[in-house]
Amino acid sequence: MGEDTGRARASGQEASGRWAGLVCLSVGVAMLFVNTAAVNVALPDVSASLNASMAQQQWVASAYSLAFVVVLLIAGFGGDRLGHRRVLLMGLVGLLVGSVLGTASPVVGCLIAARALMGAGAGMFIPMSLALIADLFPRMADRARALTVWTIAGTLGAPLGPVIGGGLTSLAGWRAIFAFDVVAFLVVMVWSLRVIPRSRRPVASATGLPWRGGLLVTAGLGLLTAGLINAQRAWMSLSACGSALAGVVLVVGFVVSDLRTGRPLTDLRLFASTPFAIGGIVLATVNFAVFGLIFVLPAYLETVRGHNALVGGLLLMPLVAGAILGSLLNEHATRRLSPAGACRAGLTLLALGAVIMGAATVRGGLVLMGVGEALAGLGMGVCQPVALSWGLSQVDSDRRGTGSSLLSVLQQLGSVLGIGVLGTVEGSIYSTGLTASGVHATPEATSSVTIAFQQAARSPDAAGQALREAAARAYTTATDFSLLTCCLVAVGALVAVVVLVRRGDTRTG
Repeated sequence: MGEDTGRARASGQEASGRWAGLVCLSVGVAMLFVNTAAVNVALPDVSASLNASMAQQQWVASAYSLAFVVVLLIAGFGGDRLGHRRVLLMGLVGLLVGSVLGTASPVVGCLIAARALMGAGAGMFIPMSLALIADLFPRMADRARALTVWTIAGTLGAPLGPVIGGGLTSLAGWRAIFAFDVVAFLVVMVWSLRVIPRSRRPVASATGLPWRGGLLVTAGLGLLTAGLINAQRAWMSLSACGSALAGVVLVVGFVVSDLRTGRPLTDLRLFASTPFAIGGIVLATVNFAVFGLIFVLPAYLETVRGHNALVGGLLLMPLVAGAILGSLLNEHATRRLSPAGACRAGLTLLALGAVIMGAATVRGGLVLMGVGEALAGLGMGVCQPVALSWGLSQVDSDRRGTGSSLLSVLQQLGSVLGIGVLGTVEGSIYSTGLTASGVHATPEATSSVTIAFQQAARSPDAAGQALREAAARAYTTATDFSLLTCCLVAVGALVAVVVLVRRGDTRTG
């Protein structure tokens, strides 16, 4: 009986330790998503403080996601060889150093570098936290619940970021966001050292890093991002089309090289699994929509509609309510509809929410905007947890680091494309609309609606008022087109999921 009591006590302590580790990892991922969304809300303030154009603002947002994507691939490779806990702690160091640099950035170039360093740190933290959850919770049912908790934390972090970022920016300026990050990531690092158990001995062979694949994907994604950002000035220019085309060629070259080499950077053959392929498409689409919208909406809500950063963040709160409700309904939706059905339902809600938000910009109705945000958040909350857990369900334990890393790559690639595509649609249509309006506008005003409003405020005469009204009309139209683009991408992903489901029986995947 004493032995039974001792075993029960040890089992209880082990379970308590697992959940403590999960809470630590969940707080960390929430802080990452808070930071990403908070900085996007502060971009109008950054533009005013550092005189940043729309393209420079896109680089502030994209540098994080671009570095994230590149490091994710290497992190999955390294985590399976060096240990998940060690790579996770390395990521936290990068986040801390980047936060300190961001707090002290004197020019926009320094801020872009700080965001890239933070993205690299996040690129280590997120896939390693997913792999550690798989290690901590070997039973599928427990792992699904743990991943739901972890996903809810990230889901809440993204929409809470605008509120926290808006409040900090209104109170103390945009640098306060990075000061907050310094404290938050320091706490998570100390906590991780205490509650995350040391990783078991790596099972993958200690082969060297395949640098050719790493260089190909880094250069390819960098050129593709540069092409998308440059396209807002001229869609058919060499700097836009040439860069984007060269980026696509290099990424295709990476895929071909990785499939043929004996030392791949990642395991692209995981896409042969239908659940993994669908999970990747869903996660990329959700991030495309969420981070693309969080990039374009703050300037509309704050600059065009005249709200400060705090109110602008609060106006994005319906995303929080929708995301919470969707996450709570995730298990029920999966049981009733199947994993594939839950993914289809989430993408449908996301597309519908984007349409309603677009109607709200045309009519100027904030209530209608809130309804659209709530539906989009609901779709995000319904399909993200199942996309993660289902996508990893057929991945062997010795490839979980690589598998979780690859899913996270697709998520962040969605973020890069969302910011790049929607930012480019926004910037090009705004610039074209303001130029076509006939009002006198400097090149700086046509590159940023925030700068246009600043220049209009310095001209209290009729010319200033005309510039303000023309800039507001142009940016409202641009926001409407961005929301339409978001809807079309969600519909395209929905079609892809339907096609993949027909490829095999995915209900039991």
